[in-house]
Amino acid sequence: MPGSCALVVAALLALTASIAYGSSDLAAGLAARLARPIAIAFWGHLAGTLAVGAIAWTVAGRPPLGGLAFGLLAGAVAAIGLVLFYGAMARGSVSIVAPLAASGAVVPVAVGLARGEVPGALG
Repeated sequence: MPGSCALVVAALLALTASIAYGSSDLAAGLAARLARPIAIAFWGHLAGTLAVGAIAWTVAGRPPLGGLAFGLLAGAVAAIGLVLFYGAMARGSVSIVAPLAASGAVVPVAVGLARGEVPGALG
């Protein structure tokens, strides 16, 4: 059954992403106790930018200037959020800070529901 194979692959990818995300939260929380949060965010963003930038350049070619500007702005906002996140993990319990920070994904859903939008069957 081709459909069930795709579901298994999707579930495995989701599980792998969850493990990677949780592990990175734990590692960042421990690192935040040893180094300044801004240093962790800087090096993490630099490594991520180089890796994703190289892949994107290879796959899609040279991006338009507007896309780069928007990406830089989004990266700066994300970096500020990470500095605050790592600072919170350095001061508080990782087991409390990480789930609270992850609950931020609920905000767009809550706003959509408040505006009367209804998620589709897949959502």
